[in-house]
Amino acid sequence: MDGMELRFTEGKVFWRGKDFKSEVEWTYMKEYLEDLVAFMLFIPHNRYLLLPKRIFESKDQMRKFRELVKSKVKESVASKRISKEVLKQDG
Repeated sequence: MDGMELRFTEGKVFWRGKDFKSEVEWTYMKEYLEDLVAFMLFIPHNRYLLLPKRIFESKDQMRKFRELVKSKVKESVASKRISKEVLKQDG
């Protein structure tokens, strides 16, 4: 996972790297965007959390994360425009 660890539950997303760790509740997130290389989770005060897709251990883990994100966070308008391309790439 490129030195990063990701875990997610029904309540929160946890991830950490060499120099950081983060834990955010789904209710704190306002919108999400998914493109070909990452998920962006938008939080208040014009900030976002960037989760590169390379941190997922498998396509199945990424699929489960995507399903959970869709059930917990509003999809951004930009994400809706590119989602068909993303799903084609992921198979």
